[in-house]
Amino acid sequence: MDRILELALLLMLVAAMLASPTQSPKSATLLSANLSIQQSKVLNGPVQRGSKGTYLDLLRTLFPDVKVNPDLPDEATAHQTIPIKHIGDQDEGTVFEGDFKIKEVEFRQVLNQGRGLFLLLIDLTAENANEATPYEGEASVLALFSADPVKLLDALDVKTDKFTDFWGKQPISHLDSRNDYFVIHNTHFNAGESYDDYTVMSVDEGKLTVITSLFTLNTQACGWKESQTPVFRTLRMPAGKYPTLLVTVKLTKEVTSEECARRARGYTRYYRATYRWNATKARYEGDSRQLERLDKFNRDRM
Repeated sequence: MDRILELALLLMLVAAMLASPTQSPKSATLLSANLSIQQSKVLNGPVQRGSKGTYLDLLRTLFPDVKVNPDLPDEATAHQTIPIKHIGDQDEGTVFEGDFKIKEVEFRQVLNQGRGLFLLLIDLTAENANEATPYEGEASVLALFSADPVKLLDALDVKTDKFTDFWGKQPISHLDSRNDYFVIHNTHFNAGESYDDYTVMSVDEGKLTVITSLFTLNTQACGWKESQTPVFRTLRMPAGKYPTLLVTVKLTKEVTSEECARRARGYTRYYRATYRWNATKARYEGDSRQLERLDKFNRDRM
């Protein structure tokens, strides 16, 4: 009976993976929920229906020595990775080493030119990861791969702060009907302040590419609080290979009390930038002067 229930659960998860999205671009994802190895229970099971590739095959593209724990079949162990570059770096990459216990990963499907590819985001603890940074000893590996046959297409360490994840408000969204983009969110909190890095990414010709990145600061003091909320939206205008993306940050300063020595004044401001695909340079470019002013405003207060 337990085996039957386990197979039924696996079929439900695979069906969710194959379902077509019907939501608006802001909330649309190609998977209805995160799929974790811990939930699937079957590391040797197929990544998708009809695929010969398994979760273990996928992990082996990143961890050549990965092994399933015979006593805990929903867990795997490994001791090193392939060379992985840090996002924005041009070096040859770092081979992370440690005693990795792989229990859960974020697994999502992403479109590029109509082709369904898969993303994995894995947090690692390794002594040689991100040395001389506040998050030394930690890495967050974002991997892009095809499912059948399983092939690693690209991998980057996307950690730039203490906590790293897909941005929950808008994890996978459509550029158009054939292409997606996604947001990697890095953050930490300190004394009532939230420091947030957003990296907007997509896939081009089987490689991870950065559309843009921005930094926001949410803070508060006696009598007021300030929030900065990013919004990403594609524009319906003539475009080349990929559509244009509009990035807007809404800054709101709200008065919370009139009893402080220095009276605060509330206001709302908007900062925008538009990013277009440059076919010659094979990358997104934009006029980000407003966002640069916001970035300076935030960093001057740190």
